[in-house]
Amino acid sequence: MITPFWQMDVMFIETVIILPIYIILLVDISICQFSKTHFQSQYYVLVVSQGIADILTSLFVLQLFFARYFQFGNEFIFAAQMYGSAIFHSDSGPFFFVIRYFGVFLITLQRYLAVCRSHGRFYQIFSRLSNFQLILIHWLGSILIFSPSFFTIFPTPPYFSNSTELFLVNSAFHVQFFSAIVIFVFVFFGIINLLMYIQVIRAIIKAKKVSGLQQNKNNSSQETRLLIHIFLLVLISSLTFLYYFNEFIASGQSSYSEARRFHRRFYAIIAVNFGYINPIVLLFLNRDVRMRIGRATKVWDKRTSMVSK
Repeated sequence: MITPFWQMDVMFIETVIILPIYIILLVDISICQFSKTHFQSQYYVLVVSQGIADILTSLFVLQLFFARYFQFGNEFIFAAQMYGSAIFHSDSGPFFFVIRYFGVFLITLQRYLAVCRSHGRFYQIFSRLSNFQLILIHWLGSILIFSPSFFTIFPTPPYFSNSTELFLVNSAFHVQFFSAIVIFVFVFFGIINLLMYIQVIRAIIKAKKVSGLQQNKNNSSQETRLLIHIFLLVLISSLTFLYYFNEFIASGQSSYSEARRFHRRFYAIIAVNFGYINPIVLLFLNRDVRMRIGRATKVWDKRTSMVSK
């Protein structure tokens, strides 16, 4: 079942507009971590790590769909399946879902420890982790979680039906296998995320009641925005999870249910937009990023006015 062409148009426009902005944001945050105090938080390290996963997901998903759309590079991708391109594209979707959802878990964990357990031993250990160690935990942890799919030999490997449509054909066992990993990750870390999320909300409400200082109010407001960020990430990941859950239940059935047909048709745009939530939230809800952009705009305006004079 091929993705409708209007989705290709939307994804192409989104990629051209949002992806460069996202890359600039991540590069700027990475640079600011060496000089700006606000961006030295582990939260921003995890945001950058999550951003790398988002960009890679977009590139890997879009190369296949753009090859279908423009009919450019499709022959190469089809011919490369003898070297594992079909297996790579088949596993890349669920694998990057695991990376990004595990990243959401780590971001939630960091906020929970900072807000609710700032004097605890685990927070002290967590806060001593270097930027490299945090990113390593994110990526190695995700690889370990998804490793059963990497090392399992399936009786019928994935393959492309033809070079024009590049439709991936998977065995029912393969689909159920990686879908089961996705379901486990979503449910297991989702429950933990929910428990931590509730505790952070309680801590923010309690802080607002007992404190009247403006600085504390600003901090509570910032924490609320960060929680909204996490909530939106979980919401869009839930839509992607429904696709894999439906695939797990319906895999092997000869007929397509309406739910399965819907998820298959809209999987591409949902998966790509999972990655584009981050830059949108950072631009509109993150106070540090907005202040950084505001200062950069003022500097640019001053330089422009000096040149014009």
